[in-house]
Amino acid sequence: MTRRTAWFAAFVHPTPARLEDWLELQASRGWEPRELDDMSAIRMHLQQAKPAKVRYVVDPQQKIDGNYRATYEDAGWKYVGELSSLQVWRRRYTGARPEAFTDRPSRRARDVRMAWATGTLGTLALLGALTRVILGVAAIGKSAEDWPLEAGILALIGIPLVAVTVALVRRRAPSAADGD
Repeated sequence: MTRRTAWFAAFVHPTPARLEDWLELQASRGWEPRELDDMSAIRMHLQQAKPAKVRYVVDPQQKIDGNYRATYEDAGWKYVGELSSLQVWRRRYTGARPEAFTDRPSRRARDVRMAWATGTLGTLALLGALTRVILGVAAIGKSAEDWPLEAGILALIGIPLVAVTVALVRRRAPSAADGD
């Protein structure tokens, strides 16, 4: 077997740090993504490779310029691709695990920003679902019979967003023992 598919990897590992850890585990087992695109969040193709120590960086950058890519490439990083708005880089190494260009406080601030966005959208979707249930049970509106479907769709959007928010918020803050 030289190729396999990982379904919903970006959703199962919702934070950049967790996705980085998962990608590094796959590399140690001899599997790596060769290229990524917008659909890779749902269906990621992994190619068989020689097991290796590989450092992955999942960097949420919506707008990138030539300097961004050049900075990573000049430091020896290989661009894997874009996973929605996540830029993914990798670098093989021996010895100490190489650091990315972000420190713990920067990553924590990024997680807080992402938590605000996902939390707000998830809360709005769940409030919409609740409102639709209330209006549907009260038989208010022209499409009163469609409320279970509409509320269900909103809940299917809201619940994963809230779950991502919880995962981002629960990440522990760095301690003095971490050395940062």
